[in-house]
Amino acid sequence: MLDQSVATTNPVISLNHDHPDQEGAPTIDARELHTFLDVGRDFSNWVKDRIEKYGFQDGHDYITTRQNRRVANGGFKEVTDYHLTLDMAKELSMVERNAKGREARRYFITCEKELRSWTKNAISQHRYVEMLEETNRHLCQISDLQQFKAVALEKALNPPPRALPVTPELRAQVYELRDQGFSKGHIARTTNRARSTIQGILRNRKQASL
Repeated sequence: MLDQSVATTNPVISLNHDHPDQEGAPTIDARELHTFLDVGRDFSNWVKDRIEKYGFQDGHDYITTRQNRRVANGGFKEVTDYHLTLDMAKELSMVERNAKGREARRYFITCEKELRSWTKNAISQHRYVEMLEETNRHLCQISDLQQFKAVALEKALNPPPRALPVTPELRAQVYELRDQGFSKGHIARTTNRARSTIQGILRNRKQASL
């Protein structure tokens, strides 16, 4: 639905946003138009005659709603309301061929211009938001790629150290330190070897002694 702020400065006939047409544009209350044009005949016969004479189509040029209204005797009567597109309201105003009709027609033309301008701006804003979202997704992809390249470069420049061979001298040193009561962590720091290497040496020693 179009924004309800779309309206002329001095509205001749109000725009109805509660019953928009198929394109979401506001409609015109046919009863209000009938009153403004000062037709001189009852509303029901006037609107039905105009619809039949000029071939207006329900659901395309206008939509109808039904509601109960209080009448003079205090009771209620079901009436049909007609909600006209701007094009239909403009044409009905023109065929009346009087000053009121010309004034209403000019007013509807102004409404159409304002609605087109509002729609154009709304589409532009929507496209701007889409462009921002596309740019953000692109930047995120670039950031992820850069992070991946940075990690790959770090691995290339700093490869994991290769395991040093376990020599007989190392085994003897480990055995000696262990026999002296030092922990595996202390032995690893002293020999500058990984803790897992020390554990492997001691495990092999234990298995060999079985």
